[in-house]
Amino acid sequence: MAFEKLRELLEFVPEDKREELEKLIEDAELYRVAAERNPDIFCAFNSANLQIIGINRYVKEITGHSREEIIGRPITDFLTPESCKNALATLSEEIPKIMDKNANPRKLELEIITMKGTMPVDVNTSSHIFSDGTPVVLAYIRDISEIKKAQEALRESEERYRIFGENSPVLTWRLCLENLRIMDVIGPSVEILGYTHEELKQRVITDLLTSKSIARVAHAYQSVREAIAKKEKFRTITVEVEQKRKGGGAIDTQVDINLRYDQNGNPAEIVGTTFDVGRFLKKIRYDALTGVYTRSYFFECLEDLRAVADRKLRSEKEGVAYIFMDLNYFKELNDRHGHLAGDRFLAGVGEILLKTCRETEPVGRTGGEEFGIAGEVKSRSAVRIMSERIFSNVNDALVAIGDGASLPVSISMGVAVYPYDARTTEGLYEKADNMMYRSKTHFRETKGNIIHYASEKEFE
Repeated sequence: MAFEKLRELLEFVPEDKREELEKLIEDAELYRVAAERNPDIFCAFNSANLQIIGINRYVKEITGHSREEIIGRPITDFLTPESCKNALATLSEEIPKIMDKNANPRKLELEIITMKGTMPVDVNTSSHIFSDGTPVVLAYIRDISEIKKAQEALRESEERYRIFGENSPVLTWRLCLENLRIMDVIGPSVEILGYTHEELKQRVITDLLTSKSIARVAHAYQSVREAIAKKEKFRTITVEVEQKRKGGGAIDTQVDINLRYDQNGNPAEIVGTTFDVGRFLKKIRYDALTGVYTRSYFFECLEDLRAVADRKLRSEKEGVAYIFMDLNYFKELNDRHGHLAGDRFLAGVGEILLKTCRETEPVGRTGGEEFGIAGEVKSRSAVRIMSERIFSNVNDALVAIGDGASLPVSISMGVAVYPYDARTTEGLYEKADNMMYRSKTHFRETKGNIIHYASEKEFE
């Protein structure tokens, strides 16, 4: 209505000023329409008594209160107690700046009271003086409910990620691109390296590497710098390194190195993971009950020994002895004393085998109460010496089964030699298995423990 009256008065304005005034009226009307239709709240209130003197109509859709219900009431009527305190503190700083045209707008987060409850809002304020001398604060109020929900969802997601990271066997870290200092770390750092997160932060990554591993990481870092210089997309590099543990010692780790880019596509930082290979390998290589190798890893070791023997056979006589050892009476032990006693018995046998066998003689649990031992041999006499050494240390040895009770070990043993008795791993296993059963048949018939060999013929 006010704009229509202004247009009626235009005919009394001098012609040289009319065009300028028309432009001002047009701009003012556009601003009014924009304010009325804006999905946010525009508000003006007297900074002296805090009474609201103007607000756009969209306020009803946001708060449920009409303009008529709001205008004339103090702004504090529509703020929660905590927000009221924050707003008054801001106003006490704002009011002295009213006459300062260069003062910057203030921004704060508040909670307003609506017909349905409370609502988080983002408020931008600036101070002005109306033409009649009234000091006012202009406020642009924006509903940030959805933003807050998104922030809360992100916080929960980050918390889940943190919990996952802390319980993961993998250490995740961020490094400064320029000096390789650790900026952040997530995961079981104490379990893997012995350091807390705070102890690791700001340390240079090379401080945690053994001397022989520094060169590997330096080479990977050089690849990162080259990719940046050539503006090429960096591909993940995986290196195996030894990392120092707090208090001494080192562990074998697998480190994945990558480059993170910012939203503009510029290199931002180095990110990566450290995987405790030793802890992982322990789980897949060692039998949890007996401490000897698992079946799968034992046969890997047997394959390695075969490969070595094949190379040596070109110039010398070389073989791989495979000893198949089975415990007698084990089912009866479980039936009479219980499976817990049986587990203790197996663990005790495993301990004896580990003490008896040499580092070059891998030992594995190949079945429930079956064990395999392998070793390089150069003659049939060497096969007998190795077999008899193991037999004499294990057979008749006493093993504790709990409650102060102990039982003697009784074993049946069969031996075969690659490549003289069999030319494949499967054939070697089958031959030694057959020899073990001959020993077990002898034991059942005579109660005597013997070693049965696939052959007594010397290597040719």
